[in-house]
Amino acid sequence: MLDPATTTALAGSFYSIAQSCLLTALTEWKKEKDKRGDSERASILQEIQKSKTIERKLEENITAAFRDCRLDSREAEILLRIEQDALLKSEVTRQIRSNAYSSSTLADVLLAAAPELVPCKATISELSRRLVDAIRLAIASDAQLKSVLDLEFQSEASATLETIKRATSATQEQVSSALPAIERGQTEVMHALERIGTAVESFAPAFLTTDTVSMKLTKPMMF
Repeated sequence: MLDPATTTALAGSFYSIAQSCLLTALTEWKKEKDKRGDSERASILQEIQKSKTIERKLEENITAAFRDCRLDSREAEILLRIEQDALLKSEVTRQIRSNAYSSSTLADVLLAAAPELVPCKATISELSRRLVDAIRLAIASDAQLKSVLDLEFQSEASATLETIKRATSATQEQVSSALPAIERGQTEVMHALERIGTAVESFAPAFLTTDTVSMKLTKPMMF
């Protein structure tokens, strides 16, 4: 069990990471809205960034996530060192941005940044679950943000599905256009096999006759 000071330090460290990642994701979402000319939702995202409401909710949730945390002092010290890991922040931001974060993906990121913690993977996985819940609850606490992101993720999912459909259709067209050539090739092979069969049949009697004569000529005479 960690002492209160270490627990507070860990919560502060991970709040700093989550805050940075979430604010970066919000900025990127706003840029996307600006590019699409969706000024209404871009303004909503900008107001959410200014209000600090999400950040306060995130801090409360992460503080709660570290209560009764089953880490020892050595493990806590290792986790405190990853706060400045730029690669970790970049990956967590990407996962939040694409709505692809989960307890397992976050645990993988944490263990990649601190491989010394692999022996206590179960504890890290539980902590990751709490942290993911903290981020999701913070987002869900703002009805406008949740609505904007729900539409964003639905739009991205629809776009991905449309891309898959187009790729599938293109593949089907390529297969369909190739079928006549394949069928012609099969026909040509069958004709070639038939010609070979005919040639073999016509050659076999002559071979047998020649072989029989040869055997008679070479058969030793009996006295």
